[in-house]
Amino acid sequence: MLTRIDQLGADIALEARIEAEIAPFAQAVERLDQIPGVGLIAARVIIAEVGVDMTRFPTPAHLAS
Repeated sequence: MLTRIDQLGADIALEARIEAEIAPFAQAVERLDQIPGVGLIAARVIIAEVGVDMTRFPTPAHLAS
């Protein structure tokens, strides 16, 4: 049971760190969250993987690939 309590504490600490890191991109997260089928977690993952600067992708196909 103590191991489970420790794991929950670690999960909470990780979530707090994610909140702190994604804070500068709150507006982008909010906009992505409005897309049907994209929730808060998916929006964060999209920003973490792709970023917010779409100019680095010459075409939509490059982004999708």
